[in-house]
Amino acid sequence: MRAVTTFSPEGYEKYGRKCLETFVKHWPIPIEVWYEEKPDFEHEKIIYRPIDGIEDRKKFLEIAKTVPGSDGTAQGTYNFHYDAIKFCHKVFCQLETEDDLVYWVDADTVTHKDVPKEMLEGLLKDHPYCFFGRGTFTETGFLGFNKKSHLYEFFKYQYRRVYMEKIIFRLLGWHDCFAFDFARIGIQGNNLSPLGTGTEHVIAMSFMAEYIDHLKGNRKKRGHSPESIVKWW
Repeated sequence: MRAVTTFSPEGYEKYGRKCLETFVKHWPIPIEVWYEEKPDFEHEKIIYRPIDGIEDRKKFLEIAKTVPGSDGTAQGTYNFHYDAIKFCHKVFCQLETEDDLVYWVDADTVTHKDVPKEMLEGLLKDHPYCFFGRGTFTETGFLGFNKKSHLYEFFKYQYRRVYMEKIIFRLLGWHDCFAFDFARIGIQGNNLSPLGTGTEHVIAMSFMAEYIDHLKGNRKKRGHSPESIVKWW
Protein backbone atom coordinates (compact mmCIF):
# COMPACT_ATOMS: atom_id res chain seq x y z
CA MET A 1 0.00 0.00 0.00
CA ARG A 2 1.36 3.40 -0.96
CA ALA A 3 0.42 6.86 -2.18
CA VAL A 4 1.72 8.56 -5.31
CA THR A 5 2.10 12.12 -6.54
CA THR A 6 4.10 14.27 -8.93
CA PHE A 7 4.88 17.94 -9.47
CA SER A 8 7.07 20.23 -11.54
CA PRO A 9 10.12 21.91 -9.98
CA GLU A 10 8.09 25.12 -9.73
CA GLY A 11 5.18 23.22 -8.21
CA TYR A 12 7.47 21.74 -5.59
CA GLU A 13 8.51 25.19 -4.44
CA LYS A 14 4.96 26.56 -4.41
CA TYR A 15 3.08 23.70 -2.78
CA GLY A 16 4.73 20.31 -3.25
CA ARG A 17 7.09 20.56 -0.32
CA LYS A 18 4.25 21.35 2.06
CA CYS A 19 2.31 18.42 0.66
CA LEU A 20 5.20 16.08 1.45
CA GLU A 21 5.90 17.58 4.87
CA THR A 22 2.31 17.14 5.99
CA PHE A 23 2.02 13.75 4.33
CA VAL A 24 4.94 12.15 6.18
CA LYS A 25 3.62 13.56 9.43
CA HIS A 26 0.10 12.18 9.13
CA TRP A 27 -0.06 9.23 6.70
CA PRO A 28 0.73 5.65 7.76
CA ILE A 29 2.04 4.62 4.34
CA PRO A 30 4.91 5.65 2.04
CA ILE A 31 4.50 7.99 -0.90
CA GLU A 32 6.08 7.50 -4.32
CA VAL A 33 7.09 10.85 -5.82
CA TRP A 34 7.79 11.08 -9.54
CA TYR A 35 10.05 14.04 -10.23
CA GLU A 36 11.60 16.06 -13.05
CA GLU A 37 14.21 17.46 -10.66
CA LYS A 38 14.74 15.55 -7.43
CA PRO A 39 13.51 17.57 -4.42
CA ASP A 40 15.77 18.28 -1.46
CA PHE A 41 13.28 17.01 1.12
CA GLU A 42 14.22 13.54 2.33
CA HIS A 43 12.22 11.21 4.55
CA GLU A 44 11.98 7.46 5.07
CA LYS A 45 8.37 7.50 3.83
CA ILE A 46 9.31 9.11 0.51
CA ILE A 47 10.33 7.06 -2.53
CA TYR A 48 11.68 9.24 -5.36
CA ARG A 49 11.52 8.07 -8.97
CA PRO A 50 12.42 10.00 -12.15
CA ILE A 51 9.34 10.65 -14.27
CA ASP A 52 11.41 10.57 -17.45
CA GLY A 53 11.76 6.83 -16.87
CA ILE A 54 8.09 6.19 -17.73
CA GLU A 55 8.18 5.01 -21.35
CA ASP A 56 4.45 5.42 -22.06
CA ARG A 57 4.65 9.03 -20.94
CA LYS A 58 7.50 9.66 -23.38
CA LYS A 59 5.49 8.09 -26.19
CA PHE A 60 2.39 10.15 -25.44
CA LEU A 61 4.33 13.41 -25.27
CA GLU A 62 5.55 12.67 -28.79
CA ILE A 63 1.97 11.92 -29.86
CA ALA A 64 0.77 15.18 -28.31
CA LYS A 65 3.25 17.16 -30.39
CA THR A 66 1.26 16.15 -33.47
CA VAL A 67 -1.99 17.60 -32.09
CA PRO A 68 -2.28 21.41 -32.35
CA GLY A 69 -3.30 23.02 -29.08
CA SER A 70 -2.59 20.00 -26.89
CA ASP A 71 -0.87 22.37 -24.44
CA GLY A 72 -4.21 24.03 -23.65
CA THR A 73 -4.29 26.47 -26.55
CA ALA A 74 -6.70 24.49 -28.76
CA GLN A 75 -9.21 27.35 -28.63
CA GLY A 76 -6.65 30.09 -29.20
CA THR A 77 -6.21 31.29 -25.63
CA TYR A 78 -5.14 28.96 -22.82
CA ASN A 79 -7.86 26.74 -21.33
CA PHE A 80 -6.80 24.06 -18.86
CA HIS A 81 -9.58 21.78 -20.09
CA TYR A 82 -7.49 21.20 -23.23
CA ASP A 83 -4.06 20.92 -21.64
CA ALA A 84 -3.49 17.25 -22.38
CA ILE A 85 0.25 17.62 -21.83
CA LYS A 86 0.14 19.10 -18.33
CA PHE A 87 -2.44 16.69 -16.99
CA CYS A 88 -1.16 13.48 -18.56
CA HIS A 89 1.78 13.16 -16.17
CA LYS A 90 -0.30 12.14 -13.17
CA VAL A 91 -2.06 9.39 -15.12
CA PHE A 92 1.16 7.73 -16.18
CA CYS A 93 2.46 7.94 -12.61
CA GLN A 94 -0.73 6.27 -11.36
CA LEU A 95 -0.37 3.49 -13.90
CA GLU A 96 3.35 2.98 -13.26
CA THR A 97 3.27 2.83 -9.45
CA GLU A 98 3.24 -0.80 -8.35
CA ASP A 99 1.50 -1.97 -5.19
CA ASP A 100 -1.75 -3.72 -4.35
CA LEU A 101 -3.43 -0.52 -3.14
CA VAL A 102 -2.35 2.83 -4.59
CA TYR A 103 -3.71 6.25 -3.60
CA TRP A 104 -3.22 9.29 -5.79
CA VAL A 105 -2.81 12.59 -3.91
CA ASP A 106 -2.56 15.87 -5.86
CA ALA A 107 0.57 17.78 -4.86
CA ASP A 108 -1.44 20.84 -3.81
CA THR A 109 -2.99 18.83 -0.99
CA VAL A 110 -2.19 19.36 2.68
CA THR A 111 -2.85 16.80 5.39
CA HIS A 112 -3.89 18.13 8.80
CA LYS A 113 -4.84 14.99 10.75
CA ASP A 114 -3.58 11.42 11.07
CA VAL A 115 -5.07 9.24 8.32
CA PRO A 116 -6.17 5.78 9.58
CA LYS A 117 -4.74 2.89 7.60
CA GLU A 118 -7.91 0.89 8.16
CA MET A 119 -9.97 3.64 6.56
CA LEU A 120 -7.74 3.68 3.47
CA GLU A 121 -8.09 -0.08 3.10
CA GLY A 122 -11.85 0.18 3.49
CA LEU A 123 -12.17 2.66 0.63
CA LEU A 124 -11.02 -0.01 -1.81
CA LYS A 125 -12.48 -3.14 -0.26
CA ASP A 126 -14.26 -5.05 -3.03
CA HIS A 127 -13.73 -2.13 -5.45
CA PRO A 128 -11.27 -1.68 -8.34
CA TYR A 129 -11.02 2.05 -7.62
CA CYS A 130 -12.47 4.84 -5.48
CA PHE A 131 -13.16 8.38 -6.62
CA PHE A 132 -15.07 11.61 -5.98
CA GLY A 133 -17.81 11.83 -8.57
CA ARG A 134 -19.49 15.09 -9.58
CA GLY A 135 -22.27 16.23 -11.89
CA THR A 136 -19.73 17.13 -14.57
CA PHE A 137 -16.50 15.12 -14.39
CA THR A 138 -14.67 13.32 -11.59
CA GLU A 139 -12.64 15.28 -9.05
CA THR A 140 -9.25 13.60 -9.38
CA GLY A 141 -7.38 15.31 -6.55
CA PHE A 142 -7.69 12.07 -4.61
CA LEU A 143 -8.14 8.62 -6.14
CA GLY A 144 -7.58 5.05 -5.05
CA PHE A 145 -6.71 2.00 -7.17
CA ASN A 146 -7.07 -1.62 -6.10
CA LYS A 147 -4.59 -3.30 -8.38
CA LYS A 148 -5.41 -6.78 -7.07
CA SER A 149 -9.05 -6.47 -8.19
CA HIS A 150 -9.94 -8.64 -11.18
CA LEU A 151 -11.64 -5.58 -12.70
CA TYR A 152 -8.58 -3.36 -12.44
CA GLU A 153 -6.77 -4.82 -15.46
CA PHE A 154 -9.56 -3.79 -17.83
CA PHE A 155 -9.72 -0.35 -16.19
CA LYS A 156 -5.94 -0.02 -16.63
CA TYR A 157 -6.22 -1.06 -20.27
CA GLN A 158 -8.84 1.62 -20.91
CA TYR A 159 -6.99 4.29 -18.91
CA ARG A 160 -3.81 3.72 -20.90
CA ARG A 161 -5.62 3.39 -24.22
CA VAL A 162 -7.31 6.78 -23.91
CA TYR A 163 -3.86 8.34 -24.26
CA MET A 164 -1.92 5.92 -26.41
CA GLU A 165 -4.71 5.72 -29.02
CA LYS A 166 -5.39 9.50 -28.95
CA ILE A 167 -8.94 9.01 -27.65
CA ILE A 168 -8.32 11.86 -25.20
CA PHE A 169 -8.48 14.33 -28.09
CA ARG A 170 -12.01 13.18 -28.96
CA LEU A 171 -13.41 13.76 -25.48
CA LEU A 172 -15.19 16.90 -24.24
CA GLY A 173 -12.04 17.85 -22.34
CA TRP A 174 -8.45 16.69 -22.74
CA HIS A 175 -7.36 16.45 -19.11
CA ASP A 176 -7.10 13.50 -16.77
CA CYS A 177 -10.61 13.82 -15.29
CA PHE A 178 -12.14 13.02 -18.67
CA ALA A 179 -9.59 10.24 -19.20
CA PHE A 180 -10.51 8.69 -15.85
CA ASP A 181 -14.24 8.90 -16.59
CA PHE A 182 -13.73 7.25 -19.98
CA ALA A 183 -11.70 4.43 -18.42
CA ARG A 184 -14.32 3.64 -15.79
CA ILE A 185 -17.24 3.24 -18.21
CA GLY A 186 -18.88 -0.10 -17.39
CA ILE A 187 -16.68 -0.65 -14.31
CA GLN A 188 -18.28 0.26 -11.00
CA GLY A 189 -16.08 1.84 -8.36
CA ASN A 190 -16.59 3.33 -4.91
CA ASN A 191 -17.97 6.87 -5.26
CA LEU A 192 -16.88 8.79 -2.14
CA SER A 193 -18.83 11.98 -2.86
CA PRO A 194 -21.67 12.92 -0.51
CA LEU A 195 -25.10 12.89 -2.11
CA GLY A 196 -26.20 16.20 -3.55
CA THR A 197 -22.76 17.78 -3.87
CA GLY A 198 -23.20 18.40 -7.61
CA THR A 199 -20.22 20.20 -9.11
CA GLU A 200 -18.77 21.74 -5.95
CA HIS A 201 -15.43 21.08 -4.23
CA VAL A 202 -16.54 17.60 -3.25
CA ILE A 203 -13.45 16.55 -1.28
CA ALA A 204 -13.86 19.54 1.03
CA MET A 205 -17.49 18.58 1.56
CA SER A 206 -16.79 14.91 2.31
CA PHE A 207 -15.48 12.80 5.18
CA MET A 208 -11.97 13.24 3.76
CA ALA A 209 -12.07 16.91 4.79
CA GLU A 210 -11.35 15.65 8.29
CA TYR A 211 -7.89 14.63 7.08
CA ILE A 212 -6.89 16.50 3.91
CA ASP A 213 -7.52 19.76 2.10
CA HIS A 214 -7.06 19.96 -1.66
CA LEU A 215 -5.96 23.54 -2.29
CA LYS A 216 -6.80 23.68 -5.95
CA GLY A 217 -6.81 26.97 -7.82
CA ASN A 218 -6.87 30.15 -5.75
CA ARG A 219 -7.22 28.16 -2.55
CA LYS A 220 -3.44 27.92 -2.53
CA LYS A 221 -3.27 31.64 -1.74
CA ARG A 222 -5.82 31.29 1.07
CA GLY A 223 -4.05 28.29 2.53
CA HIS A 224 -7.35 26.44 2.97
CA SER A 225 -10.61 25.63 1.20
CA PRO A 226 -13.37 27.91 2.53
CA GLU A 227 -15.95 25.26 1.56
CA SER A 228 -14.45 22.69 3.92
CA ILE A 229 -16.88 21.21 6.41
CA VAL A 230 -13.94 20.91 8.82
CA LYS A 231 -12.44 24.22 9.98
CA TRP A 232 -8.94 22.91 10.57
CA TRP A 233 -7.06 26.18 10.00
